Amino acid sequence: MPILKSYPRWRGFGVAGAVVLLLGGCAGAIGERAFTEVAATAKERTGQTPRWIKSDADAQDVRATLDALLASPLGPDDAVHVALLNNRRLQAAFAELGIAAAEMAQAYRPPNPGFSFQRLSRNNALAIERVVTLDVLALVTLPLVAGIEDRRFERAKLRAANHVLAIAAQTRQAWYSAVAAKQTATLAYGSAPK
Repeated sequence: MPILKSYPRWRGFGVAGAVVLLLGGCAGAIGERAFTEVAATAKERTGQTPRWIKSDADAQDVRATLDALLASPLGPDDAVHVALLNNRRLQAAFAELGIAAAEMAQAYRPPNPGFSFQRLSRNNALAIERVVTLDVLALVTLPLVAGIEDRRFERAKLRAANHVLAIAAQTRQAWYSAVAAKQTATLAYGSAPK
């Protein structure tokens, strides 16, 4: 005979635990999916894919990629790749995207009920008072709050994508300006300054 059949109350704990684990993983999955969309937009428009550095292993991978790119002269695409990998403001925008995903996931969760127990004794009689409370206003406004958080999340996603595209455009422009300045110096002085 299975344990859960012989103890029905444990089945409820198992279901509750599974729901908590499922809801706990939602924010991470939503944030990852949003970053994947931003990275796909960047790849489509710039030809380069940004990386979201979330761990020491990610940072080491990025450092190795940067070292390999910087070992040889950079073309415009390589310069954009370096800029997308090595920009702290861009990493902050990705972190804000993750925070917005967590806040959106939280907005879809109903409010937790409150439990209180009180032990009362009067004239040698013992009574235990149990109270369960629920924030009804938060439950009623849940769809409105979830809608607001949806819009904030979409704004964070658009901000991150805009940030990626702006960095790529500025880097490309700076690379072409530097090459033009070097060629101008070569024409004017016979050799480019080092």
